[in-house]
Amino acid sequence: MNSKQLRKIFHPFTKIPGVRPLLGGLYRKLIYGPARKKEIETFQKNGLRVLQEFDTILRSLDVPYCLMWGSLIGAVREKGFIKHDFDIDVAMWREDYSDAMDKALLDAGFRHVQRFLIDGGENGMEDTYEKEGVAIDIFYFVTDSKTGRSFCCSLDYINGEVTWEDCFRKYGTTILFRDEIPLPRKFVYTPFETIELPIPENYDFILRRVYGDNYMTPDPNWTREISPYICEFKGRKIEYLIYDK
Repeated sequence: MNSKQLRKIFHPFTKIPGVRPLLGGLYRKLIYGPARKKEIETFQKNGLRVLQEFDTILRSLDVPYCLMWGSLIGAVREKGFIKHDFDIDVAMWREDYSDAMDKALLDAGFRHVQRFLIDGGENGMEDTYEKEGVAIDIFYFVTDSKTGRSFCCSLDYINGEVTWEDCFRKYGTTILFRDEIPLPRKFVYTPFETIELPIPENYDFILRRVYGDNYMTPDPNWTREISPYICEFKGRKIEYLIYDK
């Protein structure tokens, strides 16, 4: 049983008064902690190989993409994965996605796990593919027709829910953020573990906007901050599509 399934089972009990402070530590130490540790070990074992295969497929199709978020900061600061990583984040332009890309990934053994569509894909899309216990989240960027600025969308759970299914079943939606990031059209390759992978040529600007000027120093207490560039994106139609659990 993975950590996501465990959280879904035990999460309702944390809402009972007195249960969380009494049993929360034991749950994290004896149940959730070991499951998460195993997942991180699987990621560390398979992550680079799966990411290299993903890169090879997209290169063969001439589909430009780059590392983003935690994977980007790992590439710049650590020259590889950050220690607590358990998934891979990449970015690409929405217009560069094609059914051929999806087919090539599926033919190579990737599972297309889920997709989010914002306003039918007009204002954003996010995919998750998985192979050998390694998830790759693809954040698709679009251009605002009014401002000409590029942005992608990211999501968060409502009221501490732990699965997207619960969010959409209970609330019919989830929390949506608009991340206004100036994603360039040009990506450059940089050393990553034992291979080279693409990052945005303006990576320093992006990382400063998202993580602050001190992004080269690990901050275990970092949290997303609302700003004029990263803010809630309200009034949007969000569709959640499950392809392969």
